[in-house]
Amino acid sequence: MRLKDKVAVITGAGGAIGGATAIRFANEGAKVIVTDINAAGGQDVVNTIKENGGEAVFVEADISKVADTEKLINAAIDSYGSIDILFNNAGTERTKSIHEYTEEDYDVVMDVHLKGAFFCIRYAIPEMLKQKSGVIINMGSMYGLSGASFVPTYCAAKGALVNLTKQIALEYAPNNIRCNCVCPAVVMTSLLEAGTKSHPEFLKSVIDSHPMGRVAEIEEVVDAVLFLSSDDAKYISGVSLPVDGACLAGKV
Repeated sequence: MRLKDKVAVITGAGGAIGGATAIRFANEGAKVIVTDINAAGGQDVVNTIKENGGEAVFVEADISKVADTEKLINAAIDSYGSIDILFNNAGTERTKSIHEYTEEDYDVVMDVHLKGAFFCIRYAIPEMLKQKSGVIINMGSMYGLSGASFVPTYCAAKGALVNLTKQIALEYAPNNIRCNCVCPAVVMTSLLEAGTKSHPEFLKSVIDSHPMGRVAEIEEVVDAVLFLSSDDAKYISGVSLPVDGACLAGKV
C-alpha cells in the first residue's frame, strides 16, 4: 500500500475527481478526511470507503470561508492526530467573458480555487512542521498554464496556484514538506457527459482540440495525484504536472 497509515485531507471530495481520489487513497491505506459543501455527496464517498474496509470521516465545509478551512484542518487533527497529505481539489466556475463578469462572479471562483487552497495550506503547514513532513497537492489545470476563452477567473486562479505551488515548495523544502500541482486537460466527468448530450458538437470540438483524440479519464488524473502524494515522488516538489495528452506540447 502506497499510503499506508497516512492521513489525507481532500477538498471537493463529494465530486467526481475528489471522490475517486478519496476512494483510491483509502484503498492505498490512507485515512481520509472527506470534505465538501455537498454533504450528501461527501457522505456517499465516506460510505463507499467504509464498505470497502477503509477509514474515512466527512467534514462539511465551505472552503471559500476562512473559518471553515481552519475547522477542516482541526477536524483532521481531532480525528487522526496528524495531516500527511492535503489535496486542494475543490472548484467551481462561471463561464462567461470578462466584460460580462460581476464582482460576485469573480469572488465565487477566486474564493474557492485560490483563497480556499491558500488558507487550507496556511492551517495545514503548522501541523506538517510539527511532524517535519507533509505533502500538498494543488488541483491546477492546463488552462492555468496556457489560458482559455470564457473562463477568465478560472485561468487566473489556476495560474496563481501554479506559482503558489512553487513558492510553498521552495520555502518549506528544508522542512521535508513537498508541494506539487496537477494540471489536467478536460476530464470526462458526468457533468461533461450531461452537457454534451444536448450539445454533441461541443464534445466533438473539445475532442478535436486534444491530440490523442479524447479527453482525460478521471482515473488518469487520480493516478497523477496518487503518484505525487506517495514516496514514489519523494524528491519531486514545485512541479506543475500536465495530464493533458500532449495538449500543451505545441504551445510556447
